[in-house]
Amino acid sequence: MQIENNRSIWTFAFTGYMFMTVVICSGVSVIVPAIPNIMREQGISAGFITAAFVSLLTGRFLSSIFTGYLLLRVRPQQLLYTSFALHTLTMAFLAFAQGGSAFTTLRFLEGIFEGIVSVVLQVIVIALSTPEDRGVKMGYMQSAFGVGFIVGPMIGSLSMRQYGSSGVFWAVAGLMVICIIWLTLIFRSLSGQMTQSPPQKLTFSLDFLKFIPFYSAPILQRLLVVAFAMLIPLYLVDRFHLASHQIGYFFTLSAVITSTTMPFTGKLGKHPCCNYFVVAAMLVMGLSILGMGVTSDPIIFTACFVAETFGFAVMAPNSMKIFGDVVSEHPRRGEVVGTSSSFRELLNIVLSFALIPLYQFSMSLPWIILAMVCMLLSLPYLRNARRGERVAARVPSGS
Repeated sequence: MQIENNRSIWTFAFTGYMFMTVVICSGVSVIVPAIPNIMREQGISAGFITAAFVSLLTGRFLSSIFTGYLLLRVRPQQLLYTSFALHTLTMAFLAFAQGGSAFTTLRFLEGIFEGIVSVVLQVIVIALSTPEDRGVKMGYMQSAFGVGFIVGPMIGSLSMRQYGSSGVFWAVAGLMVICIIWLTLIFRSLSGQMTQSPPQKLTFSLDFLKFIPFYSAPILQRLLVVAFAMLIPLYLVDRFHLASHQIGYFFTLSAVITSTTMPFTGKLGKHPCCNYFVVAAMLVMGLSILGMGVTSDPIIFTACFVAETFGFAVMAPNSMKIFGDVVSEHPRRGEVVGTSSSFRELLNIVLSFALIPLYQFSMSLPWIILAMVCMLLSLPYLRNARRGERVAARVPSGS
C-alpha cells in the first residue's frame, strides 16, 4: 500500500479511521457493565468471564497472524469493508445468543474481525504519518481508543437499562453500520490516491520478530485493558462492595483522562528523550497498579487508578510513535504489524487464563504481577534510549 499526498482528503480519512477506532474499542468495552446481568440471566458461572475474554483474544490472535499476509493480496479497503460487515452480523447474533457456548463462539468471531480491523488501521495510520507528525497522530488515535472506552460502558449501561443485555449488542451493530457508510465515503474520496503494492510471495521471516521489543508498550497497553476489564468489576465489588452500575464510573474516568490528554502527550514524541518519557510512564503505571492491589482504602485505590491512567496517557501515543518510526519504511510493514499484534494477543490469552485463578487465590496477586510486568516491559525503551545516546555521542558536534 502506497500513499499519495492530499491533505484535505487524508484529514477526512484520518477522522474516519479515528471514529472506527472508537467503535471497535466500544465493542470491546460495551460488555463490561453487562457481564453481571448476562451471568444472572443465563445462569452462567464465574468461569464465563474468562471464556468471554479468552475467546475474543484467541480470535484476535489468529487474525493478527494472517492479516499482514492478506494485505499483500487484498486491498485494505476490501478487508475493512468485509470485516466491518461480518462484525456487524456477529453483534446482531450476539443479541440472540443463549448459553455460554454460543456466546463464546460469537466472541471468537468478533475477535477475528476486530483483529483484522485493528491491524489494517495501524498499517494505514503509520502510512498516513511522517516521523515529524507521527507522535501527534498516534496521540489522536490513542485518544479515540480512550473515547471508545467512554462510549462502550455508557452504551452498555444505557442499553441494558432500556432493552436488556441484547440491546447492548444492537447498539454497537448500529455504530458499525455508520462505519461502513463512512468507509464508502472515504474510499470514494481516495479513488486514485491510494495504490496497492505489487503482490508479493507469502513467506514468514524471523526478521519480523526483531521488531517486537519496540512493541513492548503496545503489548502492555492491551494487557492492561484486558486485565482491568476482567479484574476491576470483581475487585470493586469484592473489596469495596460497590454496586454494579458504579463500575462503569472508573472506566469512564480513565477514558476521559486519556482521550483529553493524549493529543497533547503525543507531542512528546518530537522530543529526543521520547524513550525516557515512555520508561518513566511505565514505572509510574507499575507503582500505581501495585498500590491498587495492596490498598483497602477506596480513595487510595482511586488515586492510584488516576495516576496509572496519566502514565498510560504518556506511554501509549509515544510508544506507538517509536514503533511507527521503526517500521514505517519496511517493505512488508503489514506483516511486521501483524506479527507484533499476534504476539501481543498470544500473551493476552495466557493472561486471561491466569487472571481469575490468581485472583481467586489472592485478590492482590494479579495486581502485583501486572506491576512487575509494567516495569519489565520498560527495559527495551531504556536500552533504546541509551543506544541513542551512544550514537549521538559519536556524532561530531559540528556535523
